[in-house]
Amino acid sequence: MKNKLMMKWMAIAVAAVAALPCRAAENQAAAKAGEGRADVAQEILALTGSRTKIVWVHRVAGTGGNRDGSTPEWELMGLDTADGKTRVILPGPASYVTPCISPDGEKVFFTDGNTIYSVNWDGSNRREFTSGLVQSPWTHPDDGSQWLYFLRDDGVVRARMDDASVRETVWKKGVDRRRLVSVSADGTRMGANGPWVAIVPNGSFRQHGSGCSPCLAPDNSYRFFHMGTEVGHGGVRMYDGGAKNPRPVWFTLLPGLGGNAPEARWSNDARFFTVIVAYGQPGPAYCSDIYLGQFDEGFTKVVKWVRVTDAPAPETRPYCWIDPGLGSYEGEA
Repeated sequence: MKNKLMMKWMAIAVAAVAALPCRAAENQAAAKAGEGRADVAQEILALTGSRTKIVWVHRVAGTGGNRDGSTPEWELMGLDTADGKTRVILPGPASYVTPCISPDGEKVFFTDGNTIYSVNWDGSNRREFTSGLVQSPWTHPDDGSQWLYFLRDDGVVRARMDDASVRETVWKKGVDRRRLVSVSADGTRMGANGPWVAIVPNGSFRQHGSGCSPCLAPDNSYRFFHMGTEVGHGGVRMYDGGAKNPRPVWFTLLPGLGGNAPEARWSNDARFFTVIVAYGQPGPAYCSDIYLGQFDEGFTKVVKWVRVTDAPAPETRPYCWIDPGLGSYEGEA
């Protein structure tokens, strides 16, 4: 009798997990056509309080063996709360690695092969920018010019978005190319996988625990988080500036988490961040969705989530842009 009850409960649990990932394929088709997304856009707008855009990649072919968008299996997606629509910015199957949105919200930058491209939000005017691997957008605090951080063989480089020939190598000591580099608003700090935070250009760095998915706050608080240590992939380990006050921030209120959130990334507003929730292992049955979360004032917990996607295929590498983003919330230096 005991064994029968146990088998019954196991069957119920398996069925529940199987039901988690997605809605029907026809709902996803409607979403991609820009229909039925106004409710999600309104939820996001209610959370951020300002116009918000999110860009990510959606798998349309292949087996999804990797999650970085580097294989020709993806299409480039975007959601804008201004019109409430989810749209295909660029079709697939193609490669769109680590997309991000320019500080003014007008362009998307991504890598295909070893070439960086820019494209307008409506998918027009795709142009080659330079060679390298996209990392993070940045606004120069002195003149408001827009810059892009990217990786090349000679290190971490930043270049003006309107003129890629105006550039500077800010880090020559090498970084883990599998994880994203992030920068503070004043451009004096850089977070990378180690995980560590460095003084740039080309200064010293300080180790922050161990793990993956590192991210430095986009303001001047120099806060930093990464996954691993006690949280695994069920949250992030948060540090205040100077590696002070390390603490776990659990994703306990994240619906359907199941302990597997492969990546987290700050938006351009330090109060908000995106996270990927995965179901299953990479392969034909792998599925993942994107959530937008909000930290509390002390960056000790997540107070609210909005589910951005609900698709029968992997959705990955999100970046969230909030207007006016950094201008609405600058941390303490």
